[in-house]
Amino acid sequence: MVSASTPEESRLISSLQQDLAVVLQSGDLQTGCRCRRFTGIASQQPCQIVSTDLGLGGAAAQQVNDLEKSLTASLLGRQAGVQEQTALCPCCTLPQPVACHAHAVPECIKVLVLVGDRGPSLSRTATHRCKASGGRSWLHNAAYINILPVLPQDTDVPTKLPAGLKELNVSLWSRDISESIHDILYVAGLDRARRLFISYIRKDSTPLAEQLFEELTKRSFEVFLDRFGVPPGADFQAQLTEELADKSMVLVLGAHPLLL
Repeated sequence: MVSASTPEESRLISSLQQDLAVVLQSGDLQTGCRCRRFTGIASQQPCQIVSTDLGLGGAAAQQVNDLEKSLTASLLGRQAGVQEQTALCPCCTLPQPVACHAHAVPECIKVLVLVGDRGPSLSRTATHRCKASGGRSWLHNAAYINILPVLPQDTDVPTKLPAGLKELNVSLWSRDISESIHDILYVAGLDRARRLFISYIRKDSTPLAEQLFEELTKRSFEVFLDRFGVPPGADFQAQLTEELADKSMVLVLGAHPLLL
């Protein structure tokens, strides 16, 4: 992790903490890592999203470029007031992801997106490139780094990931890598649309509520259902209030129509 060594760097780190900015970073060893900073995004914490390819050819590198364009469009289109503040992210070209100023902010959610392609096995090469591009520092700090492999749907996943990453759940896309945008934003704490609270009457709707909980969870929604979400001995009402405040949608189940 880098630390602030100049007043300018201290100002940048302070600005990142206060503005809840999102830093997009992409590139490789040949071109370096490029930083882009976005502000005006509603979030609880700043985040740094680093995209790098693990391919042996040019397909994965092109997919990283396509992913950056899709992420940019998604961020700029989220809400009014979102802006790209290139002047406030002077990292420009870096040799490693960990050299970015965002990496020095403990509150910043850090996501390393590893993009693979349909090429041959990547295990040995991917391990080398991941370590060489700063991945060693990320992997050794897995407690606070979120690593998300992104791969085409018709690939043999175990052969694509280097040792130490094979146990990670993978984001798969079928026609276009932009299909993984929601997964990336979710890991970065930006996609609240998948956070769902199920409100129901136990005597009338328990079977349906449990079926919805299971199916929505399979589809990568973060679902709260009191039967599974309230720990034994916890303050039941306080837990419900906290979960309601955290969710973006409430699904109400009942035997009678609601009057709104």
